[in-house]
Amino acid sequence: MTKLVGFTILLALVLNITSWVVAFWFFPRTSSTAVLHYTSGVGIDLIGEGSKIILLPLTGTLLISGHLVVGYIIKSSAASAAWLLWGILPFHQAILLTTIIFLQRLNI
Repeated sequence: MTKLVGFTILLALVLNITSWVVAFWFFPRTSSTAVLHYTSGVGIDLIGEGSKIILLPLTGTLLISGHLVVGYIIKSSAASAAWLLWGILPFHQAILLTTIIFLQRLNI
């Protein structure tokens, strides 16, 4: 594994850990009603228990795990696809972190 792949995986892990921190420390998880989904066309379209926000960082953790496993499996036969899987991880995590922060701002 090259340094670039290692850096992208490390960056994805840091962003995912930051998502978990925001979800646990800054999001109103104890609230019985919290905005959990927002779209620009509809607006607020999902209100639920604040504790369900952990689904976003959990999704990020599953994405990292899945991309690492599949990338490792296909590395010998399709190296460019493996690099793509590993390289896209920080972007996925950045989108999830931005979403959590945006939802946290809506719930203040």
